[in-house]
Amino acid sequence: MIGRKRERFRLGFLGLSICLAIQCGKAEKEIEPVVYDLNKPDKQNSVILKTEDSFYLNSDFEQYVSLTTDDNLRMSSIILSRLFDSFIEEKILLQDIKNQDISLSDNEIKRYITSLSRQLGNEERNTTDEIGSKILFEKLLINKFFAELTKDINASPEEIDDYYEKNKREFLKPEMIKVSQILLDAEDEAVSVLKKVKDAPEELFGETARLISVGVEAKNNGEMGIFELGQLPHKMEKIIFALKVGEVSQVMESSYGFHIFRLDDKYPAELLSKEDVASEIKVKIFDIKVRDFIGKYIKDLKSKMEWSFYPKKLPFPYQRNDNE
Repeated sequence: MIGRKRERFRLGFLGLSICLAIQCGKAEKEIEPVVYDLNKPDKQNSVILKTEDSFYLNSDFEQYVSLTTDDNLRMSSIILSRLFDSFIEEKILLQDIKNQDISLSDNEIKRYITSLSRQLGNEERNTTDEIGSKILFEKLLINKFFAELTKDINASPEEIDDYYEKNKREFLKPEMIKVSQILLDAEDEAVSVLKKVKDAPEELFGETARLISVGVEAKNNGEMGIFELGQLPHKMEKIIFALKVGEVSQVMESSYGFHIFRLDDKYPAELLSKEDVASEIKVKIFDIKVRDFIGKYIKDLKSKMEWSFYPKKLPFPYQRNDNE
C-alpha cells in the first residue's frame, strides 16, 4: 500500500528530481548480480555526510532512497552510488538555502498539503507523516529555490530558429500506414475468406472483419490503427509495408492465429514546419538551459562549500561516477 502511495505521489510531484535523473539514468542500464540491503542496524547511526554544521546518517540515506525508489532498498552498488551522489547534492543545496535564510511560507506549505491530499485521495490525507514529510518539504524548498533562480531563463526566437535548423531530423514525421485485418483461428477458413475479400472494396473487407474476425478490433471493422515502422512485429511489418493502398495480403500465421491484412491508407514522411514545433522547441531549449544552469550551480557550490562524505561507512561499496 505504501509503495502505491509513494508512486502516486511522485507522479504528481513538481519536484526537483533533476539531479537524480541526470545521475541515475545510465546506472539503471547496468546490471550487477549483487544487491545490497541498506537496512543494517550496525550501520544506521554512522555519519556518512557532513555539510558545514549539518550531519547525515545512513538512516537518513535509507529514508531518502525509500522515498525515491520502489526497490525495497535492495539494489546494486552502482545504482546506490548514484543515489548517494544525488543525496549529497540535495543536502549541499539545502545547506546553501539555509545559509541564505530561504524558507517556505505558511501559505506555500498549505497549498502543497492541499495539492498532495488531492493527488493521494481523501482516505490518505495523513500520508505526508507516514512517508516522511520532512524530506518532501525539503524537496519543495529546493523547487522554490531553483524556480526563483531560473525564472528569467527563456528561449529567444533566434534560438528557436537555430535549434530547428540544426535538428530537423527530430521533427521529421515518419511514413505511417493505416491497416485493417481479419484474424481467424483456422488456416483453411482464412484461405477461403481471402478469396472473397482479395479484390473486394474496403466496405466489404470491414463488414467481413466485423462478422467473423476473432481479433479485438473486429467491432471496428477490423481497423487496427495507424502505425509507423517499428511499432508492429517485424514479420507483420514486412508484409504490411510492402502492400499498396487498397491491397490485401496473403494469409500470415502468428501465435494469435491466421491474419489477412489490408492497407487502407499510406501517409508519406514529412518535415513538420517550424511554426508547428516552435512551442516544443521552446520547452526543449528551456530544459537544456535549466539543466546546464543547475549542473553548474551545484558544481560551483560543491567547490566552495565545506563538506565531507565518508563512503567507507556506507553499507555498500561506493563507486565513483566516471562521468564527472
